[in-house]
Amino acid sequence: MSVNLEIIGNIHHIAETEFVTEKFSKREFVLHIENEQNHNWDDYLQLQMTMDNCDKLDNIGFRDKVKVQVNLRGREYEKRDGSGKGYFNSLDAWKIEVLEKEEHETPPEPEPTPQPEPQQTEAENDPPF
Repeated sequence: MSVNLEIIGNIHHIAETEFVTEKFSKREFVLHIENEQNHNWDDYLQLQMTMDNCDKLDNIGFRDKVKVQVNLRGREYEKRDGSGKGYFNSLDAWKIEVLEKEEHETPPEPEPTPQPEPQQTEAENDPPF
């Protein structure tokens, strides 16, 4: 059984999809959760989406405010060195909803540089008569 959570925060980072095995892929992202009373205590949570859910991050950008549905999961495993058991946790996101889209300003097109007019010589300035 896993614990279901809802988390609201701003996108701080989205990684590329990682193909761990032929049958398993994951895409990690980081949510910034502001502590309104003291910004020294802001949280940065790393979450992951797996398999078909990885594509759900494609249209989400830096600083977008999102609501994420997450399963808190934990696993037990045997350590490779044979020294006993180890444990790890994961925050597996399965649904993400954009609450506020951050407006990403596109830089203005540079104005064309005016070209200097060619200088005419005195002979060219003389009238033709």
